[in-house]
Amino acid sequence: MISDNATGIVISVFYPQAKEFVFEYIDSLNNQTTKNFKLYAFNDGFEYLELLLRDNLNVDFKVIDVPSISPVKIREFVINYFHNDNRSLKLIFNDVDDFISKNRVENAINYLNSYDIVFSDLSIVSESGKMIKPKIWSQRNELYNLKNNDKLHDFNFLGLGNTSINSNILQKISLPEYIIAADWFIFYLLSKERRLFFDKKSVVFYRQHQNIAGKKFINSQDLQKIYEVRNSHFRGLNEMGIDSSAKKKQNDEIFQNLNRIIDLDAIITSLGEDIFHSSFWWEELDIVNNEI
Repeated sequence: MISDNATGIVISVFYPQAKEFVFEYIDSLNNQTTKNFKLYAFNDGFEYLELLLRDNLNVDFKVIDVPSISPVKIREFVINYFHNDNRSLKLIFNDVDDFISKNRVENAINYLNSYDIVFSDLSIVSESGKMIKPKIWSQRNELYNLKNNDKLHDFNFLGLGNTSINSNILQKISLPEYIIAADWFIFYLLSKERRLFFDKKSVVFYRQHQNIAGKKFINSQDLQKIYEVRNSHFRGLNEMGIDSSAKKKQNDEIFQNLNRIIDLDAIITSLGEDIFHSSFWWEELDIVNNEI
């Protein structure tokens, strides 16, 4: 059992490749409008993490060492760690290569009194933290009055960097190694018949380095990756008894049609960068297909 009395539990995985970004993330935790939370820092090979947090973080924390496993299995490890606790906890997930608005933790704690899952908007920033696109999802009408996971069939807006949940909805999970978008798979399962709320007033500053979401330009290689991500998602759901064969067939047809187009990259470029301004994760394949 987790022996602390903090109202919120902030959860992050610390890994060596994010070393240059962690101080900005820690600063954003120190600047939260509430201090009534505890950081659970899952350590995936980050040297001297406990010392770093002791010297720089102004709230209580606990470091949990992660076994030497794949990124997919690390996410499984984190979810199952909290599934084993029998209390109702408010879990707030953040990525350490991002940083968060001052109200994110307090808003999540408050909204989780009424909802099962709460998620924040994204503002796209550069590797150095410079603003590129503010609040990219605030105008997406699909995010308002959500009742379950029916909007998560073809794309995703719930990540382990912008989502908070009540722990009583957790289920023990076992993720196939071939799953590429583990966050999407996890939250698709957890959000079934749950109450979702989009907190457009809190923001995750989502760092644009290797991420597709928020990119100014998409090319055919990006579409190939999105196609593969979606197919691995549908395969995993099918193997769990959730029939996604029609979705997989649709995904195959869209990709095959786009692959027949000569000079696809030039056509995508001609669509302009604004067309992807507010796209969800893994939605770009549909956007291009609908526009061509």
